[in-house]
Amino acid sequence: MKNIVSFKYNFVLLILIVTTLLYFNSLSNNFNIDDHLYYNEELANKDISEAVKIIFTEPSFTQVDGLKHEYRPVSKLLFYLEVKIFGINPFVSHTISLLFFQSFLLLLWYFIKRVVQFKESFLAEVSILLLAVHPLSTEIVCSSKAREELYVVLFGLMAIICLYKYLKTKKTSNLISVFVCFILAILSKKTGILLLVILPLLFYMWSEEFKIKKGSIFSGLLFFVAYFTIYVHDQLESGDRILLFIENPLVDQNVTLIERVITGFHIVGKYITTILYPVHLSSYYGYPLFDVIKNVSVHFFIGLLFFIVGIPVGIYLFLKRNIYGFFLLSSLIILFAFSNIPELLPGVFADRFGFIILLFIVPLFVKLIVVIVSGTQKSIQLKYYLLVLPILFLSLLSYKRSLQWKDLETLFVADVLSYPNNHKLLLELGNFYFEKALAENDFGEKDKSLISGRKYYEKAVTIFPDNQMVKSNLEIISCKLGNEKKCNDFILKSNSNRDKEQYLMYLHDYFLNKKDTLKAIKYLEKILIINPDYQKGYETLNRLYFKSGQEQKGIETLSEFIARYPESPLGYAEMANYLLTQKDTLGALPYVEKAAIKKPYNPGVLSFLINYYQKKDNYEKANYYHLILSER
Repeated sequence: MKNIVSFKYNFVLLILIVTTLLYFNSLSNNFNIDDHLYYNEELANKDISEAVKIIFTEPSFTQVDGLKHEYRPVSKLLFYLEVKIFGINPFVSHTISLLFFQSFLLLLWYFIKRVVQFKESFLAEVSILLLAVHPLSTEIVCSSKAREELYVVLFGLMAIICLYKYLKTKKTSNLISVFVCFILAILSKKTGILLLVILPLLFYMWSEEFKIKKGSIFSGLLFFVAYFTIYVHDQLESGDRILLFIENPLVDQNVTLIERVITGFHIVGKYITTILYPVHLSSYYGYPLFDVIKNVSVHFFIGLLFFIVGIPVGIYLFLKRNIYGFFLLSSLIILFAFSNIPELLPGVFADRFGFIILLFIVPLFVKLIVVIVSGTQKSIQLKYYLLVLPILFLSLLSYKRSLQWKDLETLFVADVLSYPNNHKLLLELGNFYFEKALAENDFGEKDKSLISGRKYYEKAVTIFPDNQMVKSNLEIISCKLGNEKKCNDFILKSNSNRDKEQYLMYLHDYFLNKKDTLKAIKYLEKILIINPDYQKGYETLNRLYFKSGQEQKGIETLSEFIARYPESPLGYAEMANYLLTQKDTLGALPYVEKAAIKKPYNPGVLSFLINYYQKKDNYEKANYYHLILSER
């Protein structure tokens, strides 16, 4: 008895140590892709009653363009409570995700040991360890938004536990808890609807004497609860997410049913091979990782074979109430749901969906290894190596993947390395560097980001040449990097004076930063020809003229500035500054006085005049300008 208790504590400790070592680095990560959808400061500032009303009566997500979509109120509420208590803090968020993941693994292990009771006592531990270290689990832990998947599986597991207790005790409270947890799972994320199939399967498995009437009543009640919940869900989800061709090529109306089925089985095969060899991962299921599959592929055959073998074997084992029959049928059902055959999804393949499939398919692979090696000599040693070595290998992959979740840049770069010809990924990374460059104040870092953005945009445009946004951004990058030939070609081809002016401004800014004053002047002169009302252009141009020794042109520009904008103090102040540098105080004085009385009043100019006239004992004028200064 002491050995059993000791083993339990040791395994709990092992899971906590392994998962902490794998994901400790993620605690210092920034928020990442789509995390902002749940971290709403405006909502957090509302009191709980008002916030709960908004959470349960409005769509959960609001995009930058104002589009509202999805309805996940339970997940939204839990994130709201986190922000309400701790504020918007990535360290806290990632810590909570890790704790939830550890709690789920331990709860699942405890339940399997108590209920499933594998013949081989170590199968539960090996299965949980594989779940803990598998790279498909990294997104669930490292992405704060993906925690919604944890909420779904946690509520799903609680529903399963309550169902088991109900079948053993016949207590109504346990049955009610099943339905409550079922509803909470669906309202965490719609994938919770998969319990509609999983729970009736378990009802049959665990019923000591299965009766069709009782099974039908339970399934009917479950269906009614699911229908009502989904009805409410769909009513409040208004403005549902639009499926885009760029995220899922199957939305194309020209895709035939046969092509959709072939692609669906290809997706199934892709999930299976990714579970077995999880090297090429992607952070977002909106990346179409492959096009519509029109001809059979290796992945297609793997997916089809899994169904051809799995369906009869699963049914046979299930009817004998063998737990592996349940795992196999559940895997088939979930794979089919995520295949895009029954319903089109926002993307064709998702790591986070792979995690849900993993829950049911891992025990099958572990059992398969045990069966294969059980007949060999030294089967215990071979069994040990065949189970321990994959755990070590997957641990290394998971640690590497968790490091890639550090921030958007490292994540996108890693994804592109896995899928170098993926248009959407290249576009995302190009956009990332482009937006980073626009926000960067350091010109050296700005140029680095522009060069990186150009690299990925150029790759994207070779794959999808008709993307006008990418072409436009490449034009901007060429101008911002001072490529005069390309930029001047763009200016010649453009029919928009606004675009021409903008391109010239990019060239001007580039050469101004490079301290090439003459070229900066050249492009600013062209800007003023296109837009003679560009007030700041005159102010900058005269300074550049004076800086480059072209004093006459500087004076002419200032004179034109003053003539065009007689109510602006800037032209007078600039002329006064120039004359003062020439030691012509009397010549500067009229310009200083004109600058002083133009709004907005300049305290520096007024102070200069007050001091000047006080020194000249002209107290009347000194007091006059002092009065203006005090009024300001």
